[in-house]
Amino acid sequence: MVLVLSIMLAASVLFIGGWLRPDLVALLVPIALSITGVISWGEVFSGFTSSAVIVLLAAFVITETIRQTGLGEILSAFLVRITGHSERSLLFSISLSAAFLSLFMNNIAAAAVLMPAGISAMRRVSASPKRLLLPMAFATQLAGMATLLTTSNIVMSSILRNHGLPAFGLLDFLPVGGPVAVVGLAVMIWLTPRLLPASSEMFLPPEEKGQFIPLAELYGLQGEFHMASVLPDSPLVGSTLASSGLRKVLDINIVAIYRSSGQVIFTPGSKEQLAVHDRLLFTPSCPAAKLTALGLEAESGDDGQRERLMPKKVGLVEAIITPRSSLAHKTLRQILFRQRYGLSVLAIWRNGQPIRQGIKELPLQFGDALLLQGTHARLNQLKTDHDLIVLGRKEDKQPPLGKSWVALVIIAAALACAATQWLPVAETLFIGATLLILTRQITMDDAYEAIDWRSIVLVGGMLPAGAALNKTGAAHLMARLLTDTLGRFGPFALLAGFCGLTVVLTQFIPGGAAIPLIIGPIAISAGLHVGADPRAFAMTVAIATSASFLTTFSHPVNLLVMGPGGYSGRDYVRLGFPLVVLTVILTLLLVPLIYPLYGF
Repeated sequence: MVLVLSIMLAASVLFIGGWLRPDLVALLVPIALSITGVISWGEVFSGFTSSAVIVLLAAFVITETIRQTGLGEILSAFLVRITGHSERSLLFSISLSAAFLSLFMNNIAAAAVLMPAGISAMRRVSASPKRLLLPMAFATQLAGMATLLTTSNIVMSSILRNHGLPAFGLLDFLPVGGPVAVVGLAVMIWLTPRLLPASSEMFLPPEEKGQFIPLAELYGLQGEFHMASVLPDSPLVGSTLASSGLRKVLDINIVAIYRSSGQVIFTPGSKEQLAVHDRLLFTPSCPAAKLTALGLEAESGDDGQRERLMPKKVGLVEAIITPRSSLAHKTLRQILFRQRYGLSVLAIWRNGQPIRQGIKELPLQFGDALLLQGTHARLNQLKTDHDLIVLGRKEDKQPPLGKSWVALVIIAAALACAATQWLPVAETLFIGATLLILTRQITMDDAYEAIDWRSIVLVGGMLPAGAALNKTGAAHLMARLLTDTLGRFGPFALLAGFCGLTVVLTQFIPGGAAIPLIIGPIAISAGLHVGADPRAFAMTVAIATSASFLTTFSHPVNLLVMGPGGYSGRDYVRLGFPLVVLTVILTLLLVPLIYPLYGF
């Protein structure tokens, strides 16, 4: 018991402190438990065969299918288009669309699907993203409380099963999470104009002006495109862009090469050779003396660079670094961004300001927006990239629904079987995900890439710890200590204590899985100890875990909107605190009405 509590305490400190990745901590916990003899070596991997892991795997595949087939995009674009005629109506439509999508999708995926249509609508009505993106993020978390398909809900259901108790079904969260979501959305929509400032540093000009000009103005690129010719005596003649030193020495980005023959090469690769009389279009500006030293002659005047830069086959878009992107904390040079994507990064938007100088050596951060230039074929390939979210492009067309009906039927049938409990939830969703692959709605490779393996490792690694807490009596001991203090005031006081503790911890431990894995077994044991329905305590911990509204890092979707919306930490507290209070009050009012706290 002492060993288990010591290991769990160390894991909790590491989760909060962030010195090690959460998924690595989750791997160390079962290893430590097995080395100390608390669990057998065979039990180390038992968490990866649990129903929670199977449900998570299936949910990731279903979510990616919804994204790839365009089902979520069609719905979100339709709702935003028919209701988004002003900032107020757009706030309503974006919040409801985000909430609806998160009932069936991962919260991050729901926000990623909705953001392009939402950004496009914001430009159309000249709306401030500061009043729209954070409500969208919070709406996904509120609605995620209403169904099983949220990580914390899945984990608590699995812990109940491990205790020999009935697990939660797909819609068992609806009686509590549903009212919390509905009331929370209404209050959030009412409070947003009153609590969030109307102005935003990231103002998005109307889309009707044309996309390139507004983006150029937004990123401060007016007059920042320059032209220089390669002179006959230049040492660069015959050298490649990689060996020329143009990008490294001059810190400029070559966005196009105009050959004397009339050929135009956009987003030239590193192996492109320079020739006499080549004209280089580049950004940002560079001192004429440095150009002369390399045998380049700067050309004066605008000379139509902007028009030549944006012919019909070349586009300009913004793309956001996702919260789980592999690009984060690396520079564009380390990533070999141009070689990898065939696109030029003209500028980076961070903390409400554009950055144009030194971007090649600037480590990327979650929530950064990149201004990308390249051919439409290359830009369209970004839609399937998991590291970037492409914001609304004017030339994009919504995918036809006819190509998505097979996926729609399979997903609807799987959810219906799970809701009616005709088959167990894990088995039903797993069969549905397999059918989506068999019918080629999603490829096997895309299914593997869609799975967030960090979440899988976190849940699978920590589940044996929950079993160890129960097996050694440590959970019972902790529950008894809590009941001796709060329990003497009744089961309701104990329930409120667990709710408050979970809400506080969820603001500092990101992910949504670690908290229920640590607190869940203790809460269930406490419920049994005081003679209450343990599902009441499991439900309370699960719902409270989703109330991660107060900090930027408490949930990945909070981090996703921080950069594009230009938010500060105070904005999250302003709008999030009323939602946290509302979630706690409604949860404590509704849970005892559904699950008995006395005489169970």
